[in-house]
Amino acid sequence: MRLEVNPILKRDVIVAVRRREPFRDRIWALAQMLGVMLAVLLLWKWKGWDQSAEGLMTLSRSVFILGVVVQLLQAVGFVFPVSGRIALERDKKSLDALLTTELTSAQIVLGVMTAGFLRTLSILVGTAPLLCLVAYLGGIDLRWVGLACLGTITTTLVATAICAVATVESRTYRLAPGIAAIFLEAWLLLPIFALTLRGRYLRFMPPWFWEPFLWGLDSGPVGLVANQVRLYPRPWGLAQGILRMSAFQGVIFVATTAWAIARLRPASRGAYDSEGRISLRKRLRRATWKRKACGDDPIFWNESQSQRVQNRLHRLLRPPLTAGAMVMLCIGVSWFAIPAFHELREHGYGSSTNAMPETNPLTRVIVEHIAISTGAKALPGQARLEFNLAIRQFSAAVCLGFLISTLSTGALSINRERERDTWLGVLSTPLSAREIVRGKVLGVLWKERETIATILIVWMLGLAVGALHPAGFLLALIWTSLGAAAYTTIGIGYALVFATDPPLAPMRWPRILVSIMGLLALTILPALIVPALLLSYEEFGNIFHNQPYLLLQGTPLQGRIGSRALALILLVAFTSTLTCAWLFWRALLRRFDPIVGRPQSPSPPQSLTSPKRKRVNLFAFTQIKS
Repeated sequence: MRLEVNPILKRDVIVAVRRREPFRDRIWALAQMLGVMLAVLLLWKWKGWDQSAEGLMTLSRSVFILGVVVQLLQAVGFVFPVSGRIALERDKKSLDALLTTELTSAQIVLGVMTAGFLRTLSILVGTAPLLCLVAYLGGIDLRWVGLACLGTITTTLVATAICAVATVESRTYRLAPGIAAIFLEAWLLLPIFALTLRGRYLRFMPPWFWEPFLWGLDSGPVGLVANQVRLYPRPWGLAQGILRMSAFQGVIFVATTAWAIARLRPASRGAYDSEGRISLRKRLRRATWKRKACGDDPIFWNESQSQRVQNRLHRLLRPPLTAGAMVMLCIGVSWFAIPAFHELREHGYGSSTNAMPETNPLTRVIVEHIAISTGAKALPGQARLEFNLAIRQFSAAVCLGFLISTLSTGALSINRERERDTWLGVLSTPLSAREIVRGKVLGVLWKERETIATILIVWMLGLAVGALHPAGFLLALIWTSLGAAAYTTIGIGYALVFATDPPLAPMRWPRILVSIMGLLALTILPALIVPALLLSYEEFGNIFHNQPYLLLQGTPLQGRIGSRALALILLVAFTSTLTCAWLFWRALLRRFDPIVGRPQSPSPPQSLTSPKRKRVNLFAFTQIKS
């Protein structure tokens, strides 16, 4: 009897082996595992922690736990490309031919899932001996290694099935990873988020309402961590929790796989039906607005109007989700703004304290209002300072996401033009490089207008209640606005430069390494500069009077760096980043036409522009005169 192999699985395995993907993935995963373990060993040695036999056993347990966490993250990360397999076939118009063959929906879906799972399993097999060695040297029972492998494998199976559902339900390859990420976050984080709101705001709900959330919490690794740290204690230990999690994940795997198999053909028909004339006529009849006129900036008009077409689910969910997020933001800001306003009414504008809060105000207030109510409040004179610290932490996270989003959106705007085959049409127009890049930058900023409005509202409220100094507000506003334009320009330049060479060409490796280091620096900059620019009245007074900087209290830098020296460093970072952004803008405009391959107009001859000047030899003239 001849055993027939799934053709989808056979094709993916042959392609992966020819590209040497399994070997490269194993080396990369093993290097990551060794790097994490070496970092833990160096940290243990540098801190001078316990070097006795018990201390070494604790070290081996810590290394083993971190190794399991890294292995789990690697498994989810390497199985994530499954989310785009069928969606990519749909974009290439090859899914129709695949559906007309004798292959069933189960063979197609299971072939794609098995190929992704085998790729991840090869990585787990490559790193498992290292975990076994750490467990053996540290005196850890090998049965824990088996339980860890069982939990990792079942979690990988569930992630594979969720990615398969995302690739089946997605209409395009570009949307598939986002849908998969939303499904994974809903599975891992939605139960613990709902149970967090239970103790404070949803106590009136009946007990049976929370049973599915408890099951969802038990079905993921987040529930194991919450049980071990006693955040949500469950009546069983770690071994029973892993077995219970694996059982729940088996049920979820079967359900999601059946969903993907059943929805493959209906979703494909729905995706193609939506492109027909009937769907177009329905959208035109439902439309109650008309597009604005193009005006004098066609690039900006195209970018601002390109995302108007949305599916029905997006149109239904966007308004309530946006309204809910704004309500939650207003409630969270009111926890800090109301005490700051009362303090402003009593003391007026200006500095009111020279002492830092004992605990993190953002963590304290969130725990106070959501988890455990202890009645703790801000000390007298520290309400506005706590509001300033909360604004800084909020701004660091939001501005980081905002600037990285502008960078990726700027790159996607160029890639979208290439996918639609409209990029050559843009380059064939008489639009200059400045007009094209400026329109792209303004279009990206227009798409991020909701985030910009949220940041401005929070900052203006902090300025009104005295939590922010006007100078700090202006500096942060200038750097964020110009930084958003600079990050968009960098994304556009990245998409233009890195689209010319093959993806894995060896001559690209140095440039890719430099770009990765640059992206890391671009990721760190907003998280450091924006919070530092949001000065309070106390910090501005310390700089003016050359007193110790308030935020450095209790840190190793206290007493080593003065307020004026820190202000000078901040000013240098402010001006240098903006100068580098301006230089990159000028360089991109100057090199735009050679990069995209657009012919440049030759410079006119010198005789037509200006008369030829005669050169005068001053040395010979002085000799003749003498």
